[in-house]
Amino acid sequence: MKSKILILLSILMLSVFAMCTAYAMPNESDWYWISSDSKYSKFYAPDKVTADKFGDTAYKIVAWTRTDYAPEGAQETLTNYGITDISPLQLRYSLAQVEINPQNRMLSYINETFYDAEDKVLWHKDYNPVKPKEMNSQEFDEDFYAIIVDKVFGAGEVERRKAADRWLELSPMEREDKIAKEMGAVFIMKIGDKLKRSGKPHDGRAPDYDDWQLNGDIIFWYEPLQCKLEISSMGIRVSEESMREQLKKAGAEDRAKLPFHKMLLNGELPYTIGGGIGQSRLCMLLLGKVHVGEVQASVWPEDMLKKCEAAHIQIL
Repeated sequence: MKSKILILLSILMLSVFAMCTAYAMPNESDWYWISSDSKYSKFYAPDKVTADKFGDTAYKIVAWTRTDYAPEGAQETLTNYGITDISPLQLRYSLAQVEINPQNRMLSYINETFYDAEDKVLWHKDYNPVKPKEMNSQEFDEDFYAIIVDKVFGAGEVERRKAADRWLELSPMEREDKIAKEMGAVFIMKIGDKLKRSGKPHDGRAPDYDDWQLNGDIIFWYEPLQCKLEISSMGIRVSEESMREQLKKAGAEDRAKLPFHKMLLNGELPYTIGGGIGQSRLCMLLLGKVHVGEVQASVWPEDMLKKCEAAHIQIL
């Protein structure tokens, strides 16, 4: 009986130790560099990443992140947080414990602490309840999200984010072919604004339609045609702020005088969201057809009909 009790106590102690180790703040040597720019350097602690799973699938991931600040980044952060009693020259780095829901692409801060150069705590906050951030729109935290999710699932998120920086000699549509073939299916986000590397938009989007930071296309790699196949396009429509910004970027500020634009800019219209699935393209994908005319009735040029007949493609 005593031996059973000792075994149970040992198991309990090991479990508690494992939990404490996972949730304890990382040491200086635990940090892995993710990225840096003129404002921020980002790190995470690979050995502190834990995941709750249903079967073999992780549905909740907890991890620690670190951000080091240049003066400009410190100023920007303190302003965004509404903190006025800390000087930007004091803030050197912050640690945060985050929770990720990969199925919904959500990241939430559990707690966060700001430090000075002497490791003195300048500010701390426990988020209760937590406030999830959708990773389609939170650029700053996407670096953390992508690498932490890849730590658990193996690969995928980081490669999707790097697609715009790869195959630089190719056009945006050719890059879509490349990433779709590599990943099988991808969601191309934030279409319409200029890409950081090339300074050109990935693809055209009207400045008064979707919010360029909150839209995207679902594409699949389509083996029969050896190219990508776009199945759906969607987005949150422009708000007053995003329309004003996008009209300026597009050099179309004169549209602000039009009736619809004036109403939206004056806050007289509700916020909307929209998207659609291409039914014919979806049928092509599911049935393995090579021409849209095989799944929908339409009118086609005579030379195209002859080419299809020669290739034994039956057009409706």
